Amino acid sequence: AVIAYSSRKLRIAYAGNALQITTSAAGNATTNIGFDGGGDLDTTALAAAIGSNDGTRSIWYDQSGNATNATQSTLVNQVKLVAAGVNNTLNGKVSGLTVLVPGTYDAILSASQSQAFTIAIMFKMLDWNGGVSSLTDNNTGGNPNRVLLDGGDGTGIRMYAGSVVQSASGLDTNSHALFAVFNGATSNLYIDATNPIANQDVGAQALQNNQLIGTSSALGGSNAYIAEYIVFSSAISSGDRATIRTSW
Repeated sequence: AVIAYSSRKLRIAYAGNALQITTSAAGNATTNIGFDGGGDLDTTALAAAIGSNDGTRSIWYDQSGNATNATQSTLVNQVKLVAAGVNNTLNGKVSGLTVLVPGTYDAILSASQSQAFTIAIMFKMLDWNGGVSSLTDNNTGGNPNRVLLDGGDGTGIRMYAGSVVQSASGLDTNSHALFAVFNGATSNLYIDATNPIANQDVGAQALQNNQLIGTSSALGGSNAYIAEYIVFSSAISSGDRATIRTSW
């Protein structure tokens, strides 16, 4: 993988932490949280750090080995993992809740990747911004920089890399794995590793720098749980997509 963020351990060889959490208690102390023996986020350490307070993510550590950590130093824009001592979860695993207002997201400052590449996101939509909303976006805005778009107005799921690839129908509020496969020819958009829901030649535009995982209120977005975000430097196979999906 080029970059890899998750609340579960993705590589046996990875020896670092999962994330850095910030408490809402006086002083806003930060604590690094690792994994438990089963490879999930260490919820015991998380509870000890946060108690009955809110906990937001200031760093999401890159498990790929490339040290491209996703960061958010502005407290009000940090993605919430714990609300009043209760963990936000997706399929039982601690997950970040991104919200449109005030706009919460993790920022990746150097994630440029030419085609072919695959973006894999484990997520659950809660609601939409009345129309086109983004799960991920680029800090400079504008369609040429948007990689994954969601049309919550019923227009379908979209991705952009030169032109739009769009599904025929919208998305529900269940948990899903979304795979956007850009291979420089006929690119595909998959939900839950099955047959592509949309495919089209979308050109050779690269994944841009300054990606946002979540939503900036200035760019439009949605309220959603995002539990995992991985970028691969290839068009991954159906078997690899299935392995990622079944891990959740």
